[in-house]
Amino acid sequence: MTGRTRLAASRFGALALTLALAVGSTVTTTAPASAASGPGGLHATEVSARAIALTWSKMGEDAYRVRFSASPNMSSPETWDVIGNYSEWSRTDGNPTVAASRLSPGATYYFQVKAIKKATTSSGRTDLSSYSSPVAVTTSDSDDKPELAPAQTKATAGGADSLFVSWRTRGPGVAYQLQYKTSGDWASRYFDAPGGVLDGLAASTTYQLRVRVVEKGSHDALSDFSDTWSAATKTASSTGISVVSYNVRKPTGSPTWNQRREIIAASIKAQSPDVVALQEATPVSVTVDGKKVRQYTDVLNLLGSKYDYVNNDSTSGSRLAFDTTRLSKVSEGSKILAKLGSSRRYAVWAVLKDKVTGKSFFVINTHLEPGSNKSSKYNNVRIKQAKQVLALVDKYSGGRPVVVTGDMNSSRSAKPNNGPYIKYIKAGLIDPLDNATGSWASGENAIAENIVDAEYNSFNAYASTARRTSYPIGTNVDYILVSKDVRVSLWRTVVNLDTAGKFAGTIPSDHNLVTATIHLP
Repeated sequence: MTGRTRLAASRFGALALTLALAVGSTVTTTAPASAASGPGGLHATEVSARAIALTWSKMGEDAYRVRFSASPNMSSPETWDVIGNYSEWSRTDGNPTVAASRLSPGATYYFQVKAIKKATTSSGRTDLSSYSSPVAVTTSDSDDKPELAPAQTKATAGGADSLFVSWRTRGPGVAYQLQYKTSGDWASRYFDAPGGVLDGLAASTTYQLRVRVVEKGSHDALSDFSDTWSAATKTASSTGISVVSYNVRKPTGSPTWNQRREIIAASIKAQSPDVVALQEATPVSVTVDGKKVRQYTDVLNLLGSKYDYVNNDSTSGSRLAFDTTRLSKVSEGSKILAKLGSSRRYAVWAVLKDKVTGKSFFVINTHLEPGSNKSSKYNNVRIKQAKQVLALVDKYSGGRPVVVTGDMNSSRSAKPNNGPYIKYIKAGLIDPLDNATGSWASGENAIAENIVDAEYNSFNAYASTARRTSYPIGTNVDYILVSKDVRVSLWRTVVNLDTAGKFAGTIPSDHNLVTATIHLP
């Protein structure tokens, strides 16, 4: 017996298909007189030893509450709210920090689903229907492949020699084997995250792709391969521009700067960035190999000779570097922002020109006022700072495409609101993740074509277990915003985790690196 049973030709299943699993005893639920019947067509699309994927017919506002129980009478059920008619039950859903699977091999579980109102708070998600009749699903009794094959597979062209690929995460601490070909035998590439850049490809060529979950290190299979899908590279020679934003944390506290510095540099270089926006890369002197050097200089030295900073004036910890082999500097500047505390806040900007295409763009990096995320006083000063950033965009961008980066010290959970974010969006900038304030469906209108590990919060607070939300998009204070004419092919939040969802090794900063690949119009 294989570790997974495929029940439908499509990942999300044709709703008319008959459930191919044995159905156990069911119970009848009585709907309120005003409630519609529950969604029809509930069935499993995939089953492994420790995970189950379900789909059902759409209805109402396309928001649902799924519940499951180990008992046919649905006693002591667990529930999970989702957007869209698809749900997975595994170690990565419900309680994503638990390493052990929530499901056991060879066990039967019972599922129901009902339509609910699409609302931010759980209390606002009132019923639009009764629960459907229970459906019984039995997990595979073979534990050799405990994970579901990756779902929601995507690939979009990055350029003539690359594709940006992504798929639904299968939890922390696993890796993925992506296979690709035009014909004949499959070639393999391994990823430590649910997606990334597949490069070294032929121009104007259609590739077949499939992916499976594997163990890190050994690459032993943990799932079957996904269904095969296809994508084509472009004929144009231009490629995307990789932008990194990273609060590297000032050189105080534990772990020490000397413990963190090389990990920080390696994390940045692994993204092959063209633009590096840093926060808290301070002018404070650090001792490296017995010599004194400013922290921001040490970071640049570690990145290598092809990188240089724009604007060598004092900008505190806000620094903007670029790859001089790919980009040239047209103009630059900086501005001291309003402040509440004793530390000066800066915005540093540049107009950069792509040597490949000849196109130029405007990029600005900042670090807004730190302090309480629940205070009108701090929110108001961050709004004032965001206005100053936007004024620089208006004054110096010259109508070029715009990229705004930085630690805004404000998230969608901020009180009374995510003031800077609202100001940026109202000014016409776009968040590629659609990290909408207070939205349960955060990410629903994301423009980023491939999104990797974005459910992890950008601020990790040096917590050993990575902070992860039940939203598709994490609660971020770190942003990469773009003007409406900029295409974003890939977004990634970079985390290095073990199977328990804990950071592996030294945590390099109290923020996670975020990166986006942009394409100029």
